[in-house]
Amino acid sequence: MGLFGKLFSGESDEVLALKASAEKGDAEAQYELSNRYAWGNGTKKDFKKSFMWLEKAAENGWAQAQIDLGIAYHNGYMGQKNYAKAFQWYQRAAEQDHMWGYHNMGVYYNNGYYVQKDYVKARECFANAVKLGNVASLYEIGVLYTEGRGVEANFEEAALYYSKGAELGNADCQNNLGWAYQNGWGVPKDVAKAVTWYRKAAEQGHNLAIANLRNLGINA
Repeated sequence: MGLFGKLFSGESDEVLALKASAEKGDAEAQYELSNRYAWGNGTKKDFKKSFMWLEKAAENGWAQAQIDLGIAYHNGYMGQKNYAKAFQWYQRAAEQDHMWGYHNMGVYYNNGYYVQKDYVKARECFANAVKLGNVASLYEIGVLYTEGRGVEANFEEAALYYSKGAELGNADCQNNLGWAYQNGWGVPKDVAKAVTWYRKAAEQGHNLAIANLRNLGINA
């Protein structure tokens, strides 16, 4: 492409090179090109083109594209929400051992999005995600044990999962671990430790942790 063509397209050399690779079926290039159009990086923002290249990357097996496409369908970024398609893309990513594929499938089973609500399957999905390093799934398993969904309620087991997630920086786990210490749920009651964990969560902007501190008379 000549100089005039480049100026007319408004696309950088990097984007043009990505497009050339993407048009040859390179899934990684297709995914990167989708991101470039989404953010206007080296080209003009174009959400339709971004979605088109995201679909191509997902169809060609790029796992992160499958996750992003599932999220797009879940949130209805390009029109109406489509939980069925979202779940199918999460499932395809999980088949490649992508931790967010398993986690998001767990969320679907946990809430009954598209699939029938099934807490046992949700826990299995979250457990697989944890094995792959997903910290958010530690929180979800903790909640299942706290509320006795798909398992017998077990505050000690719940606190164990919250503790693991809290140590790894998950604000939801930090808040719930604080609540466990404040109330003696699965751990010895210890308000000082509760405040410590509430503060760690509050430092990340966790609104419930901030409220819990205020209820104890402490400003976040």
